[in-house]
Amino acid sequence: MRIISHGWALISAASLVWGCGIRSGAKPPPGAVSPLPSMVPETAPPPILYPARDPAATYPVIRTWSEVLEFRAYPYLEPLPSIEATEIDGVYGKFEPGDPQWWRCARCPDFRLSGGNWRLMLHQGTMRMYYEVTGFSTVASYEVEGKHLRLLNDPHCPYEVGEYIWTLQNSALQLTEIQDQCAIHLRAENLTHLPWISCQPPNTEAAVTDHWIRPSGCG
Repeated sequence: MRIISHGWALISAASLVWGCGIRSGAKPPPGAVSPLPSMVPETAPPPILYPARDPAATYPVIRTWSEVLEFRAYPYLEPLPSIEATEIDGVYGKFEPGDPQWWRCARCPDFRLSGGNWRLMLHQGTMRMYYEVTGFSTVASYEVEGKHLRLLNDPHCPYEVGEYIWTLQNSALQLTEIQDQCAIHLRAENLTHLPWISCQPPNTEAAVTDHWIRPSGCG
């Protein structure tokens, strides 16, 4: 027993000396086993669009449009697109008829086609979408090539890619689905149900005087 105890004492002493040496910048002795590296993720966690939910919370947080504008897309699936304007950049709105979703719930389907004002912003590769009634929102990436629109990096479906054909006539943006399974197809149903009307004033006079009728969803 004394031999075993003596052996453990030597090992403990060696470990102490080695640990002190590492802290002081010295190299470990030959044949020594390096300690396990700390479990640090290779990439930083994505910025949180919706704060971590309190287990005791019943409802998701309500956001305002100005708060949504502060968030940026995160490259969940693909790198972020180049920061450059496209032919369809702008802010758009629409009014969905039917009953609004007055209630909020932790398990309500994302992008559910509910009555009320909706807003869509496409700006230099970042898409923002907002529902005024409940404060539902999303911030994702988009790419435009010709008449083809791709949606990606959406936090509600981070590994799905949506594809659409777009047309822009008389300040109305119409999206036609090619394929999009995000949120059990609810995103596609929402985006394609009605045209999105541009929130841009029709002329310089209207912009300067603000004497014009803003489309629904334009705030």
